[in-house]
Amino acid sequence: KLPDAKLKKASTLTPWYSLLSIARRSDDISAELQSWRMRWQNHPAELLAQGSIAPNVPHKIAVLLPDSGAYADSAEHVKDGILAAFYAHPNRANLQLSFYDTQSDVVKKYHQAVIDGADVVIGPLVKQDLVSLAKSKPKDLPTPIIGLNTSEKISFHPNMYQFSLSPEDELYYLAKQMVSDSYHKLGVLYPDNDYGR
Repeated sequence: KLPDAKLKKASTLTPWYSLLSIARRSDDISAELQSWRMRWQNHPAELLAQGSIAPNVPHKIAVLLPDSGAYADSAEHVKDGILAAFYAHPNRANLQLSFYDTQSDVVKKYHQAVIDGADVVIGPLVKQDLVSLAKSKPKDLPTPIIGLNTSEKISFHPNMYQFSLSPEDELYYLAKQMVSDSYHKLGVLYPDNDYGR
């Protein structure tokens, strides 16, 4: 049996967990939300249950990647990962995934994706393409962009998120986590060649 304090904490979190479970489980959540509202009347999460969960779920996803050129191999790996996630998604029947070749004029490809109805744009992969998009005025980038690179040249853009795939960033966050976890010594295995030096 749980002590009263833990029982109270568990019962306080239960409606939140229940609402989160509904949001993750189904694309058509109206019946489940109605049932949740009946069970948890006057709960603070009622505002979320009134419908602000479902509108934020993208249904049309555009992906901006180069099909040829110096970054084609990297783009192919990114594409494979996106497709793997797409096919593993339980509601993929409600999702539409479209790929756009960014080998030429990434800004035009972004606007074509918006015209085609994209709810969110993943990419571009190439840093200079991301910078080209960032030069646009906020009103010219109405659909959110999850860039697959970062640039110091982009200070802030309200509808652009920079997601780095660089090894340097991975090492930075790894070191930050190690400090947070109180690790003070590190061993490194590396090849004895130009790549490892």
